[in-house]
Amino acid sequence: GADIQRSTIRDETGTFAYYYPSIAVNSVGDVVVGYSGSSAATFVSCFVSGRKVNDTQSDISDPFVYKAGTGSYQHLHGSGRNRWGDYSGTTCDPDDDTFWTVQTFARSGDLWRLRAAQVEYTGSLISNYCVTSLTTFGGIEAALHGEAG
Repeated sequence: GADIQRSTIRDETGTFAYYYPSIAVNSVGDVVVGYSGSSAATFVSCFVSGRKVNDTQSDISDPFVYKAGTGSYQHLHGSGRNRWGDYSGTTCDPDDDTFWTVQTFARSGDLWRLRAAQVEYTGSLISNYCVTSLTTFGGIEAALHGEAG
């Protein structure tokens, strides 16, 4: 089929690279995209972006880091390639139209972990409720709900 909408998530300055996305759409047409991202000065981190169904056509929110990486990752697995990205998942909760995204971040010792975040829209913001503290950045609020891996 033909594209209904198309958006690009990128850093216009060329500092950050974003990769291995997963996307979900809820019953009313809101969208959330979860993905990994990094830069020369930032370890691989968990990101989220999104848009409400009535936002400007093909517009998407700026990248938001919901879990910053805490170390470098170089694990070549004997292939000469630094594998990454096997664990990216974003889905809609059918009970309440909130979203869940699970992304991978790097930690010290060439290790990785998964971080899950529940994301929901309140008004025009992406918001998330946390057991510890709520963070806000660029019109998006997000918080963490669990860690495994």
